[in-house]
Amino acid sequence: MKNIILLTLKKINSLSLFSTLFLLLLLFFPLQQKIYGPLKSLARSSLTKISHIPPNFENFLCFYLTDLVMIGLIVFGIRKTHLKEFFLSGSHKYLTLFLLFSLLSTFHPNPQFWVFYRWMQLCLPILLFFALSSQLEIKKILIPSLWIIFSLALFESIVALIQYISQQPASLRRLGEPDFNHSCSAFLNMADKARWSFDYLFHTSASTVKILRATGTLPHPNILGGFIGFAILGTYYLFLQAKTKGMKCFISLGLLLQFTAMFATFCRAAMFGVFLSSFIWATLLFIKKGMVHFKKILSLILCVSGIGFVCLSLFFHQFIQRSGITNGGIPAMFSDGGDRNGYQNVSIHMIKAHPIMGIGFNQYLFKMEEFNVENRTFVTGMQTVHNIYFLIASEMGLLALGVFLLFIGSLFLRAVQSKPDETTIFFLSIMAFSLLIGFYDNYPLTKQHGRILFFISAAFLSSYTRIKLQSQQDLNQTPQQEREKVYSSSC
Repeated sequence: MKNIILLTLKKINSLSLFSTLFLLLLLFFPLQQKIYGPLKSLARSSLTKISHIPPNFENFLCFYLTDLVMIGLIVFGIRKTHLKEFFLSGSHKYLTLFLLFSLLSTFHPNPQFWVFYRWMQLCLPILLFFALSSQLEIKKILIPSLWIIFSLALFESIVALIQYISQQPASLRRLGEPDFNHSCSAFLNMADKARWSFDYLFHTSASTVKILRATGTLPHPNILGGFIGFAILGTYYLFLQAKTKGMKCFISLGLLLQFTAMFATFCRAAMFGVFLSSFIWATLLFIKKGMVHFKKILSLILCVSGIGFVCLSLFFHQFIQRSGITNGGIPAMFSDGGDRNGYQNVSIHMIKAHPIMGIGFNQYLFKMEEFNVENRTFVTGMQTVHNIYFLIASEMGLLALGVFLLFIGSLFLRAVQSKPDETTIFFLSIMAFSLLIGFYDNYPLTKQHGRILFFISAAFLSSYTRIKLQSQQDLNQTPQQEREKVYSSSC
């Protein structure tokens, strides 16, 4: 373990300022508070002009410490890259068009400062993707990045389990811990007040039937579930890279803690995403490597299977009470009932009415009643549709959704063209995980933590395939250059 730490520190010392700033961004990612002070007067003058503020609308403006780090990375990226390459090379051109269409949607139905400000909050992670994709030293920074994420995930897992077991906050308000109480936190109802199987074994229970879901220092249990899911996939990579049994045992214990905390969030999207992404990764890795790494892959599969069985045993009754991991035998987003299906129906009516430019950026909640043609009553209240693809189409239009899907498609196409190796497969799996989360929730585009996680996943894949494609191009050009030198010398 000591050697791993020393090697990681040595790699960090050899990194450029740009890559060091990126590691700082990762370090700050889960440990940040909303900063309101400098924007209070702007928020007051802008948001007070709204005649009707719908429920669940965030009636404030804020920024985060990570915004400043992202701005620094973006400035470095622009200084080191030609503007045309920064905005129009490879997959970048589709995201540039996406930004343009989303900007146009801020003027509909009428331009307001708070709408434009929230559009800028979407811009920052996208511009960060441009900078990382162009400048990130991905081969040098990958292992240090994964160890930082692993360490942060262990910290978040410990905090989450303290919250869940005690049903009390962990007193980490300064590190971003949200309000953790029965009036404003997500919870599930347990008639017997049981938190997990140990409560049945030792005849203990919570103080109320409302069992609070763990959040860690992140804003919502679903976001914590997404972050830990991302970390779990990174931990797989560290497990396969481990050289000693001791290191594999340490990483396995980390996986156990991470999985337990993810189950304590009761985030079905994260669990389904981890399961499917793990299957994709293992299948592609076996196809690529065959029997070469069979023992390593098998040991990881057995380890994860055992951990999954333990976690499911611990929280089985709670998931049954929460209508199970799936509703009606299929994932909740595809079920015929439930509020999520209702939100999607509302967005479909929005798309039919405004197919090209959408109803306007950040306008879903304001227009929800108008397009709730079935007069549906939502048990969980009026919320933004829990699907980023429906959200893009309904607020920004089908053109924006089209270029966004082209961006995703181009990432995967370039990855295939780069002749995928073990690391490419890892990046494909975390990108698949992020996209799967987008089918179940909206935070990959609507929340700061979700946006950063989504576009970092995309930047990892894009940066690595860029380097591989450039290396292949250089190898193909070398024989031609040698032939030209021989020809010129003979002349």
